[in-house]
Amino acid sequence: MSKETDQNSNSDLKYAKRSYYVAVATLALSVLGVSMPSQAQVSAIICDGRWQTVPAVDVTRQFGDFNSLNAVAALSSTDVWAVGQWQRFSGTDYSHALVEHFDGTSWAVMQTPHPSLAISILFGVAALSSNDVWAVGYEESLTSGYRTLIEHWDGSAWTIIQDGTHEGWLTSVSAIAPDDVWAVGSTNYVGQGLIEHWDGTTWTQTLLQDAVFLRSVTAINQSDVWAVGQLPHDSEGDYTYAVHFDGSSWTQVPTPSPLQRHTSDQNWLTSVTALASDDVWAAGIMRDPDYGILDRTLIEHWDGTTWTVVPSPRQGDNVNNDFWGIVAFDPSNVWAVGSLGNDPDFAPLIEHWDGTAWTPVAPASTGGVLLGLAGIGSNMELWSTGYRTKHNRYTGTLVQHLCTGD
Repeated sequence: MSKETDQNSNSDLKYAKRSYYVAVATLALSVLGVSMPSQAQVSAIICDGRWQTVPAVDVTRQFGDFNSLNAVAALSSTDVWAVGQWQRFSGTDYSHALVEHFDGTSWAVMQTPHPSLAISILFGVAALSSNDVWAVGYEESLTSGYRTLIEHWDGSAWTIIQDGTHEGWLTSVSAIAPDDVWAVGSTNYVGQGLIEHWDGTTWTQTLLQDAVFLRSVTAINQSDVWAVGQLPHDSEGDYTYAVHFDGSSWTQVPTPSPLQRHTSDQNWLTSVTALASDDVWAAGIMRDPDYGILDRTLIEHWDGTTWTVVPSPRQGDNVNNDFWGIVAFDPSNVWAVGSLGNDPDFAPLIEHWDGTAWTPVAPASTGGVLLGLAGIGSNMELWSTGYRTKHNRYTGTLVQHLCTGD
């Protein structure tokens, strides 16, 4: 797959970037020299067992502008974080990293420092506590290529911990403890698999020998970590890819790649979640636009010995079905989100595993693409973020929420 340019990336964002996909609102608003919205309207949380839309902030809202929340992490109903990007369509503007926070009443843009390079996007976020939140992505200039970007919230302010330190693009982050945080990605799109670890003091880099694009990471404990993504082959095609850390080293573990009709067929694992060492789920996509093969959802499960494909229903007629996020609460309660439709007309796609089968669940009635998914286990609450077209003018942020009130 070709690497897209920043200015032309928005329509293809779901394929190349998350890519997860999809700053800093974070440029201080005064530096931008224009008035921008910093807080969304007040919105009461509705807990009726149905997915509801919760308004978030669109930093820029002119014709052709782009706002996206690529990932979400939830500590409680009053402490939710989302990260992504915004970009003006007009002029020579580039993507800027975006951080927003929900306090139980409304979403607000959080001020973050501006990275060294002109272009910046955040793709992953993980929250340990109200004063320990990590966000990862990349920054670049028109000549630099991708450089790693890592930011941290200490309860008072966001600071940049890694400012273009390494060649690379970080897509996902998972935190076990304040001194045990993992981030993954690639040195390029696609380069060597890139894994970074925080020990409480320093981020340490590990490069895989394989030329892979790691899209997601989940950590069960300090000696049980999974990362998933895609392994390119024959220049254009991709196999699914999974790698496991046992406390001392990373090892590739075979995963099925169901679509193998042509050398250009693409099999991606886009998100991973774990309940236990023998109960890990990964969601993804199978596709081949070169041969007119529409996107199909892909679900795989690890039982402690083998990764196997678990069937998921295909929705709609002659439309793409994509999974970008997955979260598990227990063996009979797993959720996956993504998008349904053909560019530029997408609707959120949500499916649920009840221990026996995956079934569709109705999203809130908005268009758009859901990229990130986070759960709060204490009361079975879900938050999902992404982007959608608004007023037929620009692409704005999308947040959907589910809780039962029990």
